[in-house]
Amino acid sequence: MRRVHTFCGICEPHCALLAEVDDDRIRLLPDRRHPVHRGFACHKGLKFTEVHEDPDRLNHPRRRTGAGTFESIAWPEALGDIAERPSMLSATHGPESVGVCFGNPLGFNSTGRDTAREFARALGVRYAFGSDTQVRCT
Repeated sequence: MRRVHTFCGICEPHCALLAEVDDDRIRLLPDRRHPVHRGFACHKGLKFTEVHEDPDRLNHPRRRTGAGTFESIAWPEALGDIAERPSMLSATHGPESVGVCFGNPLGFNSTGRDTAREFARALGVRYAFGSDTQVRCT
């Protein structure tokens, strides 16, 4: 077993973690030697391997085929479909039909937030939404 320094990316503090890596499993522990976090890590980060290993976790894209039914599709096809939709919606229903919602932890990441805003502008999106505000992009 080896120990690898890492961190949790679920929320803003990015708590320091140690990953105990074995041939067939990973265990996450708080990093007690970290000068800021000093061994603090909440249950979300420490249990994230359970999310990764959940049998209901989707590991491949799926497309809706009807009410409550889905089919597995390849990544290139899924990404192509996703890339076409905003401009198709905007062309069909007008530019105000497409918006973006920024949530955690993007709200606390200035470079990520700026990149997302530029992406929204490139799509022609006029409105961005968050948990605490509504901001006009143009």
